[in-house]
Amino acid sequence: MGLPEPNIVELDTFKIIGTKYFGKNQHNEVNKLWDDFYPRIKEIKSRINENKNYGICELFPGSSKFSYISSVKVANSEEVPKNMMCRIIPFSKYALFTHKGSLNSLGQTYEYIYGVWLPNSPYEHSTLPDIEEYDNTYCDDNPEECLINIYIPIKYIQ
Repeated sequence: MGLPEPNIVELDTFKIIGTKYFGKNQHNEVNKLWDDFYPRIKEIKSRINENKNYGICELFPGSSKFSYISSVKVANSEEVPKNMMCRIIPFSKYALFTHKGSLNSLGQTYEYIYGVWLPNSPYEHSTLPDIEEYDNTYCDDNPEECLINIYIPIKYIQ
């Protein structure tokens, strides 16, 4: 699998509110997290864009566990619904990839990014989380042709 070269972009600091999972995702817990989160989105009063949702994924070197937050961008964090959390994602530079295909092949896209592109690029992963950006209509017409923007936080190799 090969993807086009990513666009290198900068994202300003933003806030998210969502629900968090931590583990290995051995039983599709991330899918369940989204299934439980979607009906609760209306509880988030300060949502910025009703058409976009975000998966915030933080990897831990040397561990097979990771954290994942199903979330939306918000203008403020004054009202965080029960059992949800707020997080600030700081300004950073990202390699922006667009996954096209089914959710089942999303892992192959990540394997390409981390196994092929990143080791052969002039960048390394920064300490910030990866960001998945989902448009609400990303899979409506054809689940096999989903479009998901993946932002990989990067910094130049010194």
